[in-house]
Amino acid sequence: MKTQLLGLEETKNLILKNKILSIAGVEKLLTQLPNGQWIGGSTPYLMSEKGGIETHEQLLVTEFPKEVLRVSLRHYSHHDLSSISLNYEPNGFNLMVIPAFGRFHEVFGLNALSTKGLSSAPLIGWISASDLDRNRATSPVVYNGTTGERFDDGAVVMHAALDPHWTAKIIPLNLFKPGTGPIIEFMNSGYEVKDCKVDGETNNLAEYLVQNKINIEEPLVSNFFGTFVNVSFKEIKKAEKKVTFFAPVEKGIKYRIAAAVPDYEKAFEELASSSKMPESSEVVWCSNCILNYEYGNLSGKKMDSFFGPLTYGEVAYYLLNQTLVSLVLEPINTGKLKWDP
Repeated sequence: MKTQLLGLEETKNLILKNKILSIAGVEKLLTQLPNGQWIGGSTPYLMSEKGGIETHEQLLVTEFPKEVLRVSLRHYSHHDLSSISLNYEPNGFNLMVIPAFGRFHEVFGLNALSTKGLSSAPLIGWISASDLDRNRATSPVVYNGTTGERFDDGAVVMHAALDPHWTAKIIPLNLFKPGTGPIIEFMNSGYEVKDCKVDGETNNLAEYLVQNKINIEEPLVSNFFGTFVNVSFKEIKKAEKKVTFFAPVEKGIKYRIAAAVPDYEKAFEELASSSKMPESSEVVWCSNCILNYEYGNLSGKKMDSFFGPLTYGEVAYYLLNQTLVSLVLEPINTGKLKWDP
């Protein structure tokens, strides 16, 4: 994986050399970049070769290998979900960046699974962020580097075509499993909830969480089509008796509060080592959730081979939370990824 922390001028040089890039950093740096083959999103939080960091002076730059033959970048509004797949390459992948808490973020979370064609090719990405310090927070934004356009809603997607001898695969790594607590179900799908059913009994969710001293650093976890999927808590609004989430809960799905993860760093190492990727494959892009960084105290801690933006949500065909997602290239015939010297 060719991802590194770079200064503004170093990043400009790569763009001017016509490299295909994914770039994460704060808006004041992204807005100074020249047009080129890059997609960008805002966040000061990065998982780099130096460990988890917060920086307003450097950018995290992922350079794609020569197996990525060409890319096209497009902006989509929340009305355009069904048209995104029309621009998929026959053999390739699609890297999506969405500004947090905009209309596209909301609609994508609620409708990605039911949108025809959206999962017909690898779709991976991240939700761009702002500073967690409200005194320094700015609106999350995304960039189409080919045009230089900046957006605070909608999504920018990099549609990439691959060498026919290679294929792309998405690998999500989730630390969490359902705990042993009661089953929680919801009467409606959405990003905010008042009432729910706890083991079949109707409860106000905010009151239930407070009264039972539930640690909301552990997400809700469901078994979704044979895979554990997280929905992370955003806030308990006690006065309004309401709970908000970073992704929507789904009507008819059974959830449990996740079992605690006492050591994030060790857990990620163990999970990554057990992922059993073929030796001939290589991670070429990844992102990790800002909540893993914050709750797991990952500042300054290195995550070997998993470098990327720390995000307000992850995309792996649909919207995920508190998950590390990786894009892997695998050879159809034996081969080795070709990087420039």
